[in-house]
Amino acid sequence: MKFNPFVILLIRFFELSADYVKTFAIPLLVFTLSNSISLSGLAFFLELLPRTFLSPIMGGLADRFNLRRQLLFIDCARAALALALLIFFTHNLYWIFIFSGMISLFSGYSFVAIETLSGKALSHEKYSSYQARFQMIEPMSRVIGPALGAFLLNWLTLKQLILIVLVLYLISLTLRFTGLYENQKSLVLKKLNPFQDLMTGFKITFNNKTILSLTLCGMSINFLFGILQSTMPALVTKSFILPNKYFALPSIMAGGAAFLGIFIVPELNKRLSVNFVGKTGLLMVFFSLFLLSNTISFYLFCIGYSALVLGMSLYTVFFRSKRLEEVPKEDYGKVVGVSVFLLFLALPLSGIITYAVGNIFSPAQLILFASVVCVSFNILCYLLMQATNGKNYAGYFWPF
Repeated sequence: MKFNPFVILLIRFFELSADYVKTFAIPLLVFTLSNSISLSGLAFFLELLPRTFLSPIMGGLADRFNLRRQLLFIDCARAALALALLIFFTHNLYWIFIFSGMISLFSGYSFVAIETLSGKALSHEKYSSYQARFQMIEPMSRVIGPALGAFLLNWLTLKQLILIVLVLYLISLTLRFTGLYENQKSLVLKKLNPFQDLMTGFKITFNNKTILSLTLCGMSINFLFGILQSTMPALVTKSFILPNKYFALPSIMAGGAAFLGIFIVPELNKRLSVNFVGKTGLLMVFFSLFLLSNTISFYLFCIGYSALVLGMSLYTVFFRSKRLEEVPKEDYGKVVGVSVFLLFLALPLSGIITYAVGNIFSPAQLILFASVVCVSFNILCYLLMQATNGKNYAGYFWPF
């Protein structure tokens, strides 16, 4: 099987840019229409819920069927749903929640399929180098998506921004037709058994202490990130008392840091080790907590958010490289699906917590709570792994 990493990275850039234009527009629209932090949290929860719980099934599909055809279907579905959102775009929040959530579902499917394709097609050495660039594409798209949304919002309406989302998905679909890889006939279609695939993915994940411990650490970081995402509109407009256009600035600064990371991280990966990359990522996450908990300076908050996003990216490169070492290739898609399910489970949880208490506590208090949860959970995970497997094993994924 032949694999063209450049085509994958280019497609991933356009589809993520579309996702983040939508992520910029939908919470802002919900908050503008409702003036409610709780409904912003609910929108975040409903958008992530379907893709989270269906990820293990998507992993089984990725292992069994032709990946190129699956990815073409995903792009067609997202474009159709974006068009439906554009047509039915009204002040009725329920339509917005439904179509946005379905687009998010197919975006999650796309990630699982691409991750399975790269894990099966690349050697471990090439995979680590590829992941160092692949993971930086996401924060880079955080620049293009929100920045494009904020820039165009000076002339366009929020509804017209959805048209931009549709165009970006169509570009991704067009690139997909150029061919992700050759020798498609070498793939063998297998009988679908979703329950068996589901159990296989969970069994490998929970029986392998390395994958499980890394996943638990990632979940605590995602919980913090989810609280930030769901409270960002209120934090910018109420706590820092800034206009809507500043809503995109934290993501723009984070994307700028990620752009530098595209050049730095692959060199670190070559010269040092993927373990060093992971440890550096965790340290950056912990450093970011001090800056994110302040409400004094918006720019310090933006620096903290940049450190968090870059730290998450570095840690993810480490996590995915270790996962590839531990999982048989024939079951890689199943484990990817379960990993995505567990990691993303923290995001809708953060959204529903924001919905439940968002009108009681301030955004700064919610972020402080999430920071304490993140640190406490990581320390607990470390202590449990050390007690179960010894100091050397704990040091395998912990920076201290």
